Amino acid sequence: MYKLDENILKVKAGGAKTVLVVDDDEAIRLLIRNILEPDYIVFEAVDAAGALTQTIASDFDVILLDYNLGGRDGLDLLIELREDRKVDAVIIFMTSDTSRDLTAQAFRENADDFIGKPINRRLFKYAISEAVKKKETERKLREAAFIAKIEESKNLIIAMASHELHTPLIPLIGLSSALYKRSEEGNLDKDVLSDGLKRIVTAARRLNEIIGDILEVASMKRSDHPLHYEDIAIRAMLEELRLYYKEAAAEKGLNLVITMPEGEHTIFTDGKRLRQVLRLIVDNAIKFTEFGEVEIGYDVGEEDVLFFVRDTGSGILPEFQERLFDAFEKVDMKSGTSPGLGVGLYLCRRIVETMLGGVIEVDSTLGRGSKFTIRLPEIGAR
Repeated sequence: MYKLDENILKVKAGGAKTVLVVDDDEAIRLLIRNILEPDYIVFEAVDAAGALTQTIASDFDVILLDYNLGGRDGLDLLIELREDRKVDAVIIFMTSDTSRDLTAQAFRENADDFIGKPINRRLFKYAISEAVKKKETERKLREAAFIAKIEESKNLIIAMASHELHTPLIPLIGLSSALYKRSEEGNLDKDVLSDGLKRIVTAARRLNEIIGDILEVASMKRSDHPLHYEDIAIRAMLEELRLYYKEAAAEKGLNLVITMPEGEHTIFTDGKRLRQVLRLIVDNAIKFTEFGEVEIGYDVGEEDVLFFVRDTGSGILPEFQERLFDAFEKVDMKSGTSPGLGVGLYLCRRIVETMLGGVIEVDSTLGRGSKFTIRLPEIGAR
């Protein structure tokens, strides 16, 4: 009998298939070993507890599971291996009870095959060989599908980024060339120069935003994204946000409203990330609101704080709300699309739910506007 230690890693590294036999009958275990070796490396467990211990420590290619394990039903162990422990090995059920009900139940619980006892040497080895081939084919198909999905996502990002980058680049190049030409010809007046420079700055800022979105999505894929927690004065943060967007709202004739409870409050969180989320949402609110107002505010609970951004824009259809936070979703009620890569709200959800431990939601009515809410834990007064 092979002992469960680091040697199994050496065995698998050499390409050999490993088999775990779970059976309380020593004679059956010996018979299976004689049938399978040396083509397979065989490990043994006499009960469910031993099987679970070994599957935690090692990743077997095949698990031969007896139905009658004395203290525990083998079918129950099969369910735990598949559902709770997510074991992906070939699992073959063994029993002398070959009734249709038991067979059907084993397959319903994702057994890969069913072998009756007494064991026929030739059929037994063939069944294991075929089950292993089937499993390897399934794994290769899953890997191929995963690679294809990654490739498709990469192509989508490249295509969308190329299109969006060209949009601000065209006025940057065109206006710069026109201004330079007029300057050389000596007929560049102050108003033309001012208007041209303003449009160039706008295009440059948009280009910077797109590049920032691309870099932010790429950085979100890293598991070592650092967080810097600190006490954030909420009132001061929202006042800062109001000043930041005051000009943009005024240019569209929108009222920018701040709603806050009385008193000073702090929240212990990553201030940089929280500001990033609020700016992305307020930016969208102003972008998609043609008249009325954009309201920014917060409310304090016993153990959390609720931030919200409400607008009187065009609103979002229910079917669009369901996928609004997906990457590369771009929704506009008039054209079906919106400027940008469609990653802003995706980043918001990733930051709020994955990094800050909160929840972000949207409530919107077509023609009446939208309200985004962000609920974060760890609120304290000061």
